[in-house]
Amino acid sequence: PKPQAGNPKPRVFRIPEQGVVINRYGFNSDGHAAVEKRLKGMQKYYELFRPGRIVGLNVGKNKTSPHAVRDYVQGIEALGPYADYLVVNVSSPNTPGLRNLQNEKELRELLGAVVAARDKLPKREPIDYFEQRQKRRDAHVWTLAYQLGIWPMEEKYDFRETSFSRPALPPVLVKIAPDVSPETLQGVATVVRDTKVDGVIISNTTIRRDFGFEHKNLQERGGLSGRPLKEMSTKVIGDFYKLTNGEIPIVGVGGVSSGEDALEKIKAGASVVQLYTALAYGGPGFVTKVKRELAAAMQTSGYSSVQEAIGADHRISGGAAATTPTTGGGGSSWFW
Repeated sequence: PKPQAGNPKPRVFRIPEQGVVINRYGFNSDGHAAVEKRLKGMQKYYELFRPGRIVGLNVGKNKTSPHAVRDYVQGIEALGPYADYLVVNVSSPNTPGLRNLQNEKELRELLGAVVAARDKLPKREPIDYFEQRQKRRDAHVWTLAYQLGIWPMEEKYDFRETSFSRPALPPVLVKIAPDVSPETLQGVATVVRDTKVDGVIISNTTIRRDFGFEHKNLQERGGLSGRPLKEMSTKVIGDFYKLTNGEIPIVGVGGVSSGEDALEKIKAGASVVQLYTALAYGGPGFVTKVKRELAAAMQTSGYSSVQEAIGADHRISGGAAATTPTTGGGGSSWFW
């Protein structure tokens, strides 16, 4: 909630040969008031560009705050109205004691309070894609591609046959570490179900360093992200999917550097895939590259849609599901 500078610099270290970043930012932030002012100032932009452009807000506690639950609730109350989804980050390794909030007792108290605060937010109006597109035309607000004479991608398709409606309240997701023990993961699964949290992001960075390569930056303290994290995060995704019977939507993240990597996350149980470190190395165009590779990988594997691939690793050879997914694992659209 309060401004904090984060950890002293330097606090970010790259290992390009391995596609790795180690960071110890320490939740550097201008604080709720400054962020809220910034978001308010961008409302006109959001009105024109929001369709299909999701704004997620990551909330956490101040480093020295003795009132973790209060800090998170204040974040929901102040910034929730501007978010398409809200992330409860209890897994950064750079804030002392933060990962203790993943323990069942502490997590239950925290998520219960967060969901209650979210439920009190003002209800949001649904987004009409065609109305928003017309607003962009009327305001002459176009992408650089349009200015260069390249027709915007969204204008090429007729969305009238597709229904996108975002929920009245922003979904709450909890972000967990890849280093969790099986016991802790079981507790997370139980609490997420009991508190009606909308989804889980798996995973944050790791504190592990035993990945079979050496580099001077490996000795730096902080969370490691990038390619070596892929197998760890994918395993936790699969374990969580099985623990929850595929009923809780999972956002898969960690070590995704290709479309094939993204498909691995989806087959393990992720409904959505995020990029972080690979995006830092590859730049904005990397997203398009991964999407094209994902489409090709799905075609090669015989999947006609992402939904069809979600949790495929947990189905028995005869085609029946090893679990009985009902909602989230089947491709829930709680983001919009």
